[in-house]
Amino acid sequence: MVNLRGRTLGLLGALCITLMSCSMYRSNYLSDQLQVVNAVENFYFHLDVARYTSDSLDDIVSEDLLVFESGQAMDRTQFHRYLSHTDDSVEPLSLTRWEQSDFNISSDERTIHATYRNVGRFEHGSSMVVKIEWLESALFIRTSDGLTLKFLNVNLVSKTVN
Repeated sequence: MVNLRGRTLGLLGALCITLMSCSMYRSNYLSDQLQVVNAVENFYFHLDVARYTSDSLDDIVSEDLLVFESGQAMDRTQFHRYLSHTDDSVEPLSLTRWEQSDFNISSDERTIHATYRNVGRFEHGSSMVVKIEWLESALFIRTSDGLTLKFLNVNLVSKTVN
């Protein structure tokens, strides 16, 4: 009977350790999820037409940032030129808005990878409104200051121009 009692206590102990591990994993996952959502929102906050400058992204992207968008592979300098491009045939951008959803993440001790849906609205004065939907994939590096964006892949789903 003592042997059965010892086994039962051993099994209960193993079950407790397993449940605690699952709980810690779930807690870390939720923490990672919140960090990613905040990092993505912060990235797009800095891209807003009302506040974007050439150094807006300095503290939130890596020196070796790589962006794949619109059929182009861009480093930080090329990405800035892409963002700063103007078209004389339309009014300048007057409003930019983004909404991200459907986050899926995977992480390890050094990185967090996230995929998510992004919907953007771009107003060019009163003459044109562009609505775009993308699927995005982002790789973040963990630093002492939080997450730093290292890689972003943008895949167009739909685009409407009014």
